[in-house]
Amino acid sequence: MAIYENGTTFYGSTDLIHWAFLSNINFGFECPDIFELPLDGNKQSMKWVLMDANGSYLVGKFDGTKFTPEEGQKLQIMTSGHDFYAAQSFASGSLPNKDERIIQIAWMDHWNGGLGETVWKRNATFPVSLGLVTYSGQMRLTRNPIAEISSLYENEKNWDATVLISGANPLKDVKSKKFELTAEFDLTNTSATKFGFKIANKTIAYHVKSQVLLDEELKPDASNRIKIQLLVDWGQLEVFANQGIFSYSEQFAFSPEDNTIEFFTDGTVKLISMKFHEVARIW
Repeated sequence: MAIYENGTTFYGSTDLIHWAFLSNINFGFECPDIFELPLDGNKQSMKWVLMDANGSYLVGKFDGTKFTPEEGQKLQIMTSGHDFYAAQSFASGSLPNKDERIIQIAWMDHWNGGLGETVWKRNATFPVSLGLVTYSGQMRLTRNPIAEISSLYENEKNWDATVLISGANPLKDVKSKKFELTAEFDLTNTSATKFGFKIANKTIAYHVKSQVLLDEELKPDASNRIKIQLLVDWGQLEVFANQGIFSYSEQFAFSPEDNTIEFFTDGTVKLISMKFHEVARIW
C-alpha cells in the first residue's frame, strides 16, 4: 500500500488489517498510485511508475519494499491543462477477460474554483490506456483514449487529404457539443504560423515555429506530421497528440448557446485526413 505521508510511504500487510512500515520516498503529494508497464512494448523490460495526485511521476524499480527511481530519469508530468487530479488506475488483469491494459480515470479538477457550479463536483476524464515509451532520451508515460469509446459513436464524417488555406473551414456544417475529432497534418512547406480549432468560445491553436499546442510543447514526428485528437463533452475538453505523450484536460465553460466547430489557419497547411464522430450518451 502506498499513501501520502511525508512524501510517499509504503506499508505491507498479510491480512489487510495489520500494517508494517516498509519504506519512504521523498516524492509526491496526495493520492499516490503505482503500476508496472512494459517499456516500448517489451515485456522483458518492465518498469514501475509511481505517480501523485498532480500527475507528476517517477519511473523506476520496485522490489515490493522500496521504490528506486531510474538513474538519469527526470521527474515528469503526464498531462497538462487545468483540470487533472487524483487519477486512479485499474490494475492489469483486473478487467474483464484478464485485460492487461492499465486503464486510468482522473478527477477533472485541480482546486481551481470550478465553473460556478453548485453541488456538482466536476466529472471524470475519459478513460485512457497507459503506456511507457522512450522519448527524447527519457522514459515517458503515454495516455490514449481507450478504443471502446468508439462504441458510443453516433455518426461519422471524413475528410481526405487537401491543402487548407486561410478562410477555409471544412467543419462549417458540423454542429455538436459532444464529439471526437481526429486530424493529421503535414507541416512540410506550410506557410501558416498557426492553425487549429475553435470550439464555441475555446481556441486550440498550434504554433508552427515554436512547436506549441495549448502552451505545451508538441514536436512533429519524424515525417514532420502532427496528429491531434479532441474529445469534447459539453463542459469537458481533452486533447491528445504525439501518440499520447501529449495530453491536456480542462473543464471549460463553453458558451451554452454555441455548438459550432471551426478549423482556422493563417496560411496554407496540408491536411492528411480528418475524422469526426458524435458521441452518444452512455445511458
